[in-house]
Amino acid sequence: MSSELEQRLTEVLRAADPDPTATERARRSALDQLPGEPRRVRGHHRLALVVALVLAALAVTGVTLASETVRNAVGLKREPAERPPAPARSPLPQGANGFATWVDGTGWVAAPGGDVQGVG
Repeated sequence: MSSELEQRLTEVLRAADPDPTATERARRSALDQLPGEPRRVRGHHRLALVVALVLAALAVTGVTLASETVRNAVGLKREPAERPPAPARSPLPQGANGFATWVDGTGWVAAPGGDVQGVG
């Protein structure tokens, strides 16, 4: 579109006064498209909602407690794995303060205090 034609069209549209009935119809149509007032939750609906939420919370708690009780009764309770007993004597020769080994290019050093270090 040429700039001269665009300027003429802009001037004509600015000069034209809208018809009052058209303006009112447009306003009414726009207002009809807006959503109405939000529905309010009545008191008894709110009470029913609160009761339902409390019952749901109680049901979830009951199921959780029942499942733990059933697992204990049936013997499915998970107990921590027992550690094997410590050896009666040290696997190291008498007088040794630790040991070292070389595995896959890494040197491993262990001391009786339980400190294991990889070197290399």
